[in-house]
Amino acid sequence: MDKFLNLIQFNVIFSVMNRTIYSIILLLISCVFDLHAAYFDTLPMGRFNLQYRKIKTNSIVNSFDSSGVMVSNNINFNLDANSIYGANEVLDNYFDELKSINPEAFNNFNIGKYEINPSANIEVDVYGFGFGLTNKTTIYFGVPFYRAVVDVEFKRTGGNNYNEIKEMLGDNESGIVGQITNGLPDITEGVIQTVLIDHYGTSPIGAWSGEGVGDIEAGIMHQIYKGNSFGLLTKFGTVFPTGKMENPDILQDISFGDGQVDAFVEAGVGGTILDSNFEYTVSSRFTYQFSSQKTRRIPDMEGISLGVNKTQITEKLGNKFDTFSALKYEVFDVISLQAAHIFNYQAAHKITSDNANLFGSFESSFSQNVELRLAFNTVKKYMDNQKFFMPL
Repeated sequence: MDKFLNLIQFNVIFSVMNRTIYSIILLLISCVFDLHAAYFDTLPMGRFNLQYRKIKTNSIVNSFDSSGVMVSNNINFNLDANSIYGANEVLDNYFDELKSINPEAFNNFNIGKYEINPSANIEVDVYGFGFGLTNKTTIYFGVPFYRAVVDVEFKRTGGNNYNEIKEMLGDNESGIVGQITNGLPDITEGVIQTVLIDHYGTSPIGAWSGEGVGDIEAGIMHQIYKGNSFGLLTKFGTVFPTGKMENPDILQDISFGDGQVDAFVEAGVGGTILDSNFEYTVSSRFTYQFSSQKTRRIPDMEGISLGVNKTQITEKLGNKFDTFSALKYEVFDVISLQAAHIFNYQAAHKITSDNANLFGSFESSFSQNVELRLAFNTVKKYMDNQKFFMPL
């Protein structure tokens, strides 16, 4: 029973959900506390800036593989003699006898076919605040609030073929193999749910919802240089682990943060092209992720996270390197169209514990995003001799 439950690989499903959350955070990094001005601009001394941003995903039912190809998050699996061999000594003896009597019956033995269909919907409200310490230095922080709904449909798509196996056994049905075949239980999705609850101590697979604050970012922006056509800016700050982490007893739970303190430094340049309405921005950020203590289930086998027992681990997520490049065109100083490219590289992360080898190996990864943004703002009009009544 334990082994075939491991075959479902619940960790694959819900790590996809968490990776989606982290992708949203990366996008927030690229756009939270944008002053709606040139990249290198800071607030005037004594002035403050408030921002609100609303982010909403469509239903998340797909993900991208390592080659960048979109694949479904749905998992279909079949419980047959080969997949559950080794789960139980009595069953192993039965399968050995079955295979020796009738190899065809062994190859055709089937408990059932199952399907898991996960989906998630996420909304994030982001509140940003900035204050000009001097004309060149601005302090800021951003606070995201998450609302997430995860629904996992678990159903059986095909039944067992015990009667077919008994027919294939023929005269051997009256023997010990036939008697065991007659007494085999029907493994419905309800039976699997019961094992998850009673044996693993988890909540049943189904719908889950949660809301709360995410990881808070606070930092300092300092203008290094400002010329007629370009400028230089640097940022440095911290991301605090204020977002909740997933509960290991709720399989479909997702995190609102990554669970540890981050420190980052960023530098970039921005400016106009030939004094036109075209503006460019190029920036890079390095993030150091400190190690943290987390509670995880001890895998029953390498790479599979569903286990009965839990343990404390020390996890060091890989450091990140992000680049952001964008080209923006402004119309009448109030409308802008921007195309941006976001590149993220993350080094491999490490887990330290007495059972570290069971958590599998981790490799570095990278991702790329393209963003198109149409914006309306009156900040520039307001700052230019107050040609608009308020910065909006």
